[in-house]
Amino acid sequence: MIGLALMALYVSPLWAQGTKDLKGQDPPPIAVTGWVNSDKPVNLADLKGKKVVLVEFFMVKCPHCVAAAPQLRRLQENYEGDGLMIVSISSNDTADKVKAFLEENQLKTVVGIDTNFKTTLAYGVEGVPYSFLIGASGKIVWQGDPRSVDEITLQSELVDLGKGKPAEAKPAEAKPAEAK
Repeated sequence: MIGLALMALYVSPLWAQGTKDLKGQDPPPIAVTGWVNSDKPVNLADLKGKKVVLVEFFMVKCPHCVAAAPQLRRLQENYEGDGLMIVSISSNDTADKVKAFLEENQLKTVVGIDTNFKTTLAYGVEGVPYSFLIGASGKIVWQGDPRSVDEITLQSELVDLGKGKPAEAKPAEAKPAEAK
């Protein structure tokens, strides 16, 4: 029954309005029932100061989650070598469905299967896709739709790990000269 109620929230067009603001806080632990692409559980406390972690909540049949896959793949390709780890959480899918989704979308992320919704509820996620960026300090520094990850913040956190390159400021666009 709780699964149906949470499923209804996932497809709500107002999904982001109810997600609680966790910026500046320690992330809740990941307590899932199984893992895909990992032999052991991911312990966020063990990654503090070693990795910047993007915790991304998704469902395989969610069209917005499918649309987010290329961005996640790009982030992984561009920043994994600098210390980014993407940990995805799926609450309503089997491991086989998740594996097929990862293969179809060419993703190599670690995925927690959250069939008991403990992690989803702990993060207050009320719709997918939704992500939390955990910085080098172990605190949540950004949250929102994974298609719009704040890459300046991501790069800054990777620099704080001593692994990333400083973000380059974009030059201001030249303004046309005013007519006299």
